[in-house]
Amino acid sequence: MKHFLIAFFVLFALVAEAQFNNGRRQRVVNRNPVTQQQKTPEFNVKQVIGLSIYDVDLVIKKLKLKESSDNYKKIITVFNAFNRQQRELSRIHSFEFSEAKSKVETAQKDVLKSRDYSVLQKVYKEVSDGFVPITDQIKEREKKLDEDLEPLLSKKQFKKWKKLQMKIKKKTKP
Repeated sequence: MKHFLIAFFVLFALVAEAQFNNGRRQRVVNRNPVTQQQKTPEFNVKQVIGLSIYDVDLVIKKLKLKESSDNYKKIITVFNAFNRQQRELSRIHSFEFSEAKSKVETAQKDVLKSRDYSVLQKVYKEVSDGFVPITDQIKEREKKLDEDLEPLLSKKQFKKWKKLQMKIKKKTKP
């Protein structure tokens, strides 16, 4: 009987302590939330200006082109030429891209410290103004790609291509 009473009191004390501490922890967590230092968002210049390189295999799969079709090799050639031009443009302007990225990242860090967002807006405007000729060149190449693909694809396939192109553009936009 003596052992039974001791075990009962020990178990009662453990249950009471567990319930009390559980409620206590919740209140402490609610009062003092852990503040983490904000990370600056990743800035990718190539995505911002719309420089996209298409995965030829994915495009062919989505357009449901067959290897036996007459235009299969021509379409692959058109996409490979377009991708080569895009990579070349990226390589030529890589220094400008890295410079713009560093400007934006330093502006983002300054904004986190000072909470003055006008600095970031000025830097974004400055960077976007510097890339206007490059974006115009990219738009011209996209237009030329569409012009090259239109006679090679059926109307249905071309419509699918335009939808896929818009989907890829939305996906790569930040």
